[in-house]
Amino acid sequence: MIHSRTLPRLCQTRNQGFIILRRTTFSSSCNTSNSIFRPITVKNSGSIARDILAAERTFLAWARTGLGFVGAGSALFGAYHDRPTPQAEIVPACLVLLLNGTFLLGFATRRYLNVVEAIQKGSFPVLVGGTLMAVAITAIGTLASLGLVARAEQKTHGMNILKDDRESN
Repeated sequence: MIHSRTLPRLCQTRNQGFIILRRTTFSSSCNTSNSIFRPITVKNSGSIARDILAAERTFLAWARTGLGFVGAGSALFGAYHDRPTPQAEIVPACLVLLLNGTFLLGFATRRYLNVVEAIQKGSFPVLVGGTLMAVAITAIGTLASLGLVARAEQKTHGMNILKDDRESN
């Protein structure tokens, strides 16, 4: 059943050679030739094209790092799911790594869209505090997950050592 409420979508328009994304609804029309997934031509005055490509490379580096954290969380879970290590010790470490990766992907996407919009308007936003916050959150999360894994390993090996000592006596 289709509700009468309309869903949002992004359409792009051109203004003096710049691409502007505007929020619209599915019921309103977007020119399909200006689809957000089609390559577009930007007026290359000054260094706009170079700056947008540099922002894209930076976005891809942040996204690659975020995907690395997601992969690390998944690999950690895969490595420990059949070991005697208590699941209650490893699952939080995996979740912290997955959340780190998700946070970095979201941060990278938001930052990229803000930078491209600002470049098209002729400025460049410097976000020192936000970048430092992202690095700090990621570092704290990584250290926390490493600590959780080390504690789980120490508990597991501590139990195995006690069992070996009891068997030898």
